[in-house]
Amino acid sequence: MEYSLMPRPYSVSSALLATFEVLGVQQVSTVPGAQIAHFLKELDQHQHIAPIAAIHELGAAYIACGCARASGTVGVVASIGGPGAAYMLAAAQAAQANQLPVCFITGDIPANAHGRGEFQDTGPLGTNDLKIFEEAIGNSILCGGPQDLPKVFQEIRASLKERRPLHIKLPIDVQMMPCHFVPEIAEPNALPSNAGKDRHPFDAIQRAVIFVGAGIMDLIDPAQLREYVKTLKIGVVTDYGARGILPEDALESLGMVGFRSDPRALLALRGAEETRAEKVICVGVPEISIHRYIGNGIEKEVLSVDDFYGMLATGSLSGLSTDCHDQRRLWLLQLAKHRPLAEEQPLSTKGPVTFRQLFSQLTVIMPAKTRYCLDAGQVRLTGSMLFSCHEPKMVNQCEALSPMGYGLCTAIGMQLVSPDRRVVALVGDGSMRMLGMELATAMRYSLGVIIVLIDNQSYASTEHWDLGRDYIQLPVMDWSRFAASMGVDCLRASTSEEFSEALNQSAHVKGPTLIWVKIEASLDSFFTSKHELEYPTWLHDLKNSNKE
Repeated sequence: MEYSLMPRPYSVSSALLATFEVLGVQQVSTVPGAQIAHFLKELDQHQHIAPIAAIHELGAAYIACGCARASGTVGVVASIGGPGAAYMLAAAQAAQANQLPVCFITGDIPANAHGRGEFQDTGPLGTNDLKIFEEAIGNSILCGGPQDLPKVFQEIRASLKERRPLHIKLPIDVQMMPCHFVPEIAEPNALPSNAGKDRHPFDAIQRAVIFVGAGIMDLIDPAQLREYVKTLKIGVVTDYGARGILPEDALESLGMVGFRSDPRALLALRGAEETRAEKVICVGVPEISIHRYIGNGIEKEVLSVDDFYGMLATGSLSGLSTDCHDQRRLWLLQLAKHRPLAEEQPLSTKGPVTFRQLFSQLTVIMPAKTRYCLDAGQVRLTGSMLFSCHEPKMVNQCEALSPMGYGLCTAIGMQLVSPDRRVVALVGDGSMRMLGMELATAMRYSLGVIIVLIDNQSYASTEHWDLGRDYIQLPVMDWSRFAASMGVDCLRASTSEEFSEALNQSAHVKGPTLIWVKIEASLDSFFTSKHELEYPTWLHDLKNSNKE
C-alpha cells in the first residue's frame, strides 16, 4: 500500500478519519470521555462523517454493527478504554459472529503514565484492553504514534475485505500527534476479477448446490448470482447473514441454515441420498458451518470470492444438456414441496395479537423494502421462521449469539445509513429493559425507526426450563410513560385491528415510534416443533432430557 505526503499536516486522529471517509463511512457512534477527547474534536470538525452520541457504550457499538451491516463498509465506534471497552466487548463478539467489519476504537492514558495507579489505566498493569480484545476477537492493535499508521490502515482494509471486526487502541497523547501521511486506498468493495472465468464446476451434475455465506455480502452482484442459478437450475442455500441474496420464494432458493433451518436446505445438505445434493460449492461460509451442515457423501469445494465471481461471469455459458437441465429442475421442484409456510392458510386480522398475525401484518402493511432487526428470545425464534427474504439485508439479527438489546440498536444504525428505507426493530419486553434508553438516540437524530415492543411480561423463552417464577416473570412496566420520557410517540395494541392501525399511523410520525403490543407468552406447536433433519445441538438435547 502506498501513502502520499499531504500538503498540510494531519493529526493521527484526522488521518484515521480521512481513511474512514475514503472507505465510505458516514457515521461514528460514540459515548464521549476524556480518553478520546481529541479524536472527538477532530470528528466534530469533519465535513463528511457525523458523530452519533449514544447513551451507553454497548448501544453505541451495536449501532456501529447496524451501520456496517446496512452500508457494506466499515462501522466505527469510539469510547474510552477500561469500562467503556469492557461494555463494548459483547458487540465485538457479535460482530465477529456475524462477519461484520466494525472498528472498535478505545482511548487510553499516555503510555508513560502506565503502571502508576493512574485513573482508568488500560495498559498491561491496568485493564489491559489490548489483551482482552485480542482474546475476544483476535484482532487488536496499538496505534502508538504516526509510525504505526501504515499498519493500522492496512488492518482497517483487511477488516473490510475479510468481514471481521478490529480493535484499535488510541492513547490520548497519540491522538494529537502531527501526521503528514494519509493512505491512498482503492474504492471499497470493488468487484473481484474474473480469476475463475473458465470454471464450470457443475457440468453434468444433476443435483447441484451453492452454499453462500455472509462473508461475500457486498462483494458480489446478487443479480448475477440470480441469473446464473436461474439459467443452470442450481439450488442456493445461505447462512443467516446472506439471506435474501437470492429471493427465498424463487425455485432455486433452498432457504437458509442456522437457527430454525429451512427444511429444503436440510434435505439438500443432510437428507436421504435421493434428495441430497451431489456437489456443493461453498463461498463466504465459515469452515465450521461447512462441517456442521454438509453431510457425508457429498462432494464439497470451497471457492475464493475471486474464483466465485469469475464462475458467475461465464459459468452459464457451459454446455448443459437438456436432460441435465430438466433433471435439476425436477429436483428443485421436489424440494420446493417442503418450503415453510407453503400450505398455510391466510390468517384472520381480528382478535388478540399472535406472533403469526404480527409478522403477517408487517409484511402486508409495511413497504416492500422495509428492513427488520430481530432481537432475542421468542422474537428471534418466530421471526426466523415467518419472514421470507426477497432481498439482501431484509432480516437482520445476531444469529449465533442473540444478545438482548441488539435489535433496537442495530435498527438505529441501519436507519442512520438508509434514511430512505423504513427500518423496524422487533424487541421483546425483556430485551427492551437492556438497552431501551437508546430510544433517546433515535429521537435525538429524528430517525424514523419503528420499534415493535412485544410485551408478554416475561422471559418467555425460559418457561420450559422449570425455573422459579422470579426467573421468568418481569415487573409490570408502563412503556408509554417510558417512551414519553424521551419524547417518543407510543401506540398501544392488544388486538390485530389495533396493531394494523398503529402500523399505518406510524408512517405519518416524524421520528421514532414505539408500538407497544400485548401478546401471550406461550407459542403454539408450529413454532415449538423441530425438523427431524436439523443439526442436533446441546440445547436441543437438554430440552429433550427435561421432558423425560
